[in-house]
Amino acid sequence: MPSNFTQDYGLDFQLCYDPEEITNGVGNHNSYTYHICVVGNGSFTAAQEEAFEERCKLAMKRLNIPVERVLGHKEFKGASTSCPGIDMNLVRNRLKKSLNEVKTAQKEEPKMPEYKKDAAPSKSLAKEFNATVELKITDGTYPQRPVMREEAAVMAYRAYEKAMNNK
Repeated sequence: MPSNFTQDYGLDFQLCYDPEEITNGVGNHNSYTYHICVVGNGSFTAAQEEAFEERCKLAMKRLNIPVERVLGHKEFKGASTSCPGIDMNLVRNRLKKSLNEVKTAQKEEPKMPEYKKDAAPSKSLAKEFNATVELKITDGTYPQRPVMREEAAVMAYRAYEKAMNNK
């Protein structure tokens, strides 16, 4: 048995290559293909399916390969094989679904709390907040909203100017 094969419960499977190494394995198509070998010709274990999907998505992302270009050996021109022994349309549909689930999960952003423009400042800080409004350091809107750095810088500058003018 070649060194890149091993036994798993009586079924041969090829250990995947280093994900950083581009390999080939389709006759007359090796100059422009990225090859992932799954040994079994349609009789794949759940672990093989999972490893293929993970490896395939990694290659698709890294090499900017659309799911429509994920092909089985038998889909290449001139191929005379039944490999991979499965319906590649089902494989592509599964990849599309998996990729869409990842995209959906990535798009979901945490909801930000809504802040009211005319809300009252918290009771513990109302005196100081109202004083900054009177001094025109802040306009008094959105008292509960977090402040951005540029807003903080402007308010600090206004407070400094007021302090310097009162000396």
